[in-house]
Amino acid sequence: LIATEDIPQGAVLSQELTSWIRYPERDVPEFYVTEADEEFVAGLPQTRALRDIRASEPIMAANTVRHGEKGMLSAIMTEGMRAVSLGVSATQTSGGFVLPGDRVDIFATGDNPADDVEGSTSWMVFSNVRVLAVDQVSNAADETSAIVGKTVTMELPPEQVPAFLEAGSRFALTLILRSVFEGDRPQNVDQTTPDQVVIIRY
Repeated sequence: LIATEDIPQGAVLSQELTSWIRYPERDVPEFYVTEADEEFVAGLPQTRALRDIRASEPIMAANTVRHGEKGMLSAIMTEGMRAVSLGVSATQTSGGFVLPGDRVDIFATGDNPADDVEGSTSWMVFSNVRVLAVDQVSNAADETSAIVGKTVTMELPPEQVPAFLEAGSRFALTLILRSVFEGDRPQNVDQTTPDQVVIIRY
């Protein structure tokens, strides 16, 4: 089994990205995937590339990972990023419609340290954050179904992780779903002074 085109790290090994070639049976290395490996072949839709696989390169089990196996989450992360998790409810995840692969803005609600007005306020602390998983679901195959999870895992640059942990310990965080048509924009660093504040008076 070989790759028919370049397969980036984290991509699913679909039938369109792989194909079979003839190989002298006596010379086949034991770590190559052959038609005899029926279990591996049947699980291709749940298998991802653990590293970049070049076109015409043989597929090997050592270079792939399946859901539930060690290294699954790290295989779908962007290089140089870190995974962070947040305990959430349905109301904090757009009614459960925040799915793996979506991008969200993270808002904090509480007494903003940069604002002298009494009462709780909400402001954006991070924008365009990629969602890696909801609970232990890392691949939302059915976009029409909501996932009402208790934990959302996202990726952030290493320098933003301390600000995320501090915000999570001090304020209530809410994930606001972004439109898929907005494209990939650079993530914003923690905004200590919001441009616009919504004041909720009690």
